[in-house]
Amino acid sequence: MAPRLQDLGRVYEYWNGALIAREKLSQMLGLKPVRRRMAERGSVRLEPGPGRIELDGLMLSGLFDGLTLKVDAGERLAILGANGVGKSTLLRLIAGLLDPEDGQVQLDGQDIADCRWDDLRQAFAMVSPDLPLLRGTLRLNLTYGAKDWTQEKLERVIENLSLDALAARLPAGIESRISEMGSGLSTGERARIALARALLSQPRVLLLDEAEANLDAASRRALDRAIAGFSGTVIFITHDMARAAGADRALRLEAGQLNELSAEELEAENTAPPTLQVVR
Repeated sequence: MAPRLQDLGRVYEYWNGALIAREKLSQMLGLKPVRRRMAERGSVRLEPGPGRIELDGLMLSGLFDGLTLKVDAGERLAILGANGVGKSTLLRLIAGLLDPEDGQVQLDGQDIADCRWDDLRQAFAMVSPDLPLLRGTLRLNLTYGAKDWTQEKLERVIENLSLDALAARLPAGIESRISEMGSGLSTGERARIALARALLSQPRVLLLDEAEANLDAASRRALDRAIAGFSGTVIFITHDMARAAGADRALRLEAGQLNELSAEELEAENTAPPTLQVVR
């Protein structure tokens, strides 16, 4: 009976995963064409900087109406909020993957809308369940997008994220081919590969969109070690109050605005029993 009882203990995890999947599907089905300014980018080089983020009056119909935010370089910022309030959309605006209707996203004092796309790709790295693995070798998946990686850096990232056991299990080690979407790998292994790829590119800003969702305890510990050892700015979306309490700041996104949560509020929510919602 032990395996069945263990599955029963994961009911809340499965339920939360279903809510997240439902939110992502709703967002995708509700997408409207957005004017991209890719053609306008390319004239301004993104100057080196420590990774300071400033949002100034961001406007996006139905989600944000003059949103402002300042994130210090090297800060660990947690963003919480109910499903469907725009947390993932906010990360995409910060990374320049989506254009606001009005307002600016500044990285180290520069409007990212004016900066070269190649520079932005090096400055930001995102980890999300929506970003799949590539069809190719494990090495390709780990080094994709990283310009100045070395074998030493690669080995260090593999060790820090406990991917050495995976490489040892695969028939050709790091040169083993994995399928698109990473079928055959566990959820934790896929998440750790995606995080390793992001860290190896050495971005200024690391964006984590519920990267810990559905991870086992070992994978969560590897994720925590990687974030702790990252020298840049980290902005992460989470539903885990204990994880949010470990950040420098925790903000709740509601009604299109970000409100800071006190340590007392985080502690109170962390100790409160989860409330199940009926998904219709």
